[in-house]
Amino acid sequence: MSPLKNSTFTSLDEGNYILQLQSLDDAEPGQFGNRMRWTFLCWKADTGEQVLNEQDGTPFEWWQTTSESIGERSTARPWVEALLGRKIQPGDDAGAIAREIIGKSME
Repeated sequence: MSPLKNSTFTSLDEGNYILQLQSLDDAEPGQFGNRMRWTFLCWKADTGEQVLNEQDGTPFEWWQTTSESIGERSTARPWVEALLGRKIQPGDDAGAIAREIIGKSME
């Protein structure tokens, strides 16, 4: 079973997917501080076919929450770097990065 899940789509078939970041929003704070909600649209990497909700045929949105951190050990850092197409550099502005990655895709 794939780790890509949400409440309206039980699971995705095993395989590679292209994820396009649709939004990056504040989420409910967690035990360790502020959180962000990442919302992605999904396409099958091998066919380019967009993944749709089984119930109503609308585009499937996969979402995940992370801390606001983009530090070396954060969950968000590899996503940000994949979406940017480069490593995060010292002095990069987190707000500018957040604006830049909306609409970008990663596999």
